[in-house]
Amino acid sequence: MKKLLLITVIFILQLFPSLGDPIGKGIICKCIEEKCTLKKRGHYFSKNKVKVHYFKREKDEIIIKFKENDYYRVTSSNIEWKYYDSGNYSLDRKTLKLTIDFPSFNKKIYSQCSLYKGFHFNREIRKLRKYYQKEYDKKIKDNKI
Repeated sequence: MKKLLLITVIFILQLFPSLGDPIGKGIICKCIEEKCTLKKRGHYFSKNKVKVHYFKREKDEIIIKFKENDYYRVTSSNIEWKYYDSGNYSLDRKTLKLTIDFPSFNKKIYSQCSLYKGFHFNREIRKLRKYYQKEYDKKIKDNKI
């Protein structure tokens, strides 16, 4: 009985540090500004990298594209990262509000994010791709060529 209690306590203690750990989690963010040209994007956190999932049209097909960085920084209040050809990203860990700072353009973009774990993140990204494809198909429905 004591062994079972000890194992249970150890197991529970190991769970707590991972509650706020970004590894294996993803966020899908929607711009909250009126004049925003960015569609929803996803960012997935692995051990040392953040991988952005974004949507692009190639001919008449919406595809999911990827871009990775090789570092992110975690503080008690934010997760910060940068992609090589983009702005500086800062995610508020409590509100899941994402700020993208483009210093060379003196511009910031704000997005509200939703949190997903592993499989659920990938499933939601695939659902978004299907949605964007249906929306695009409606636009080209009456095209002659």
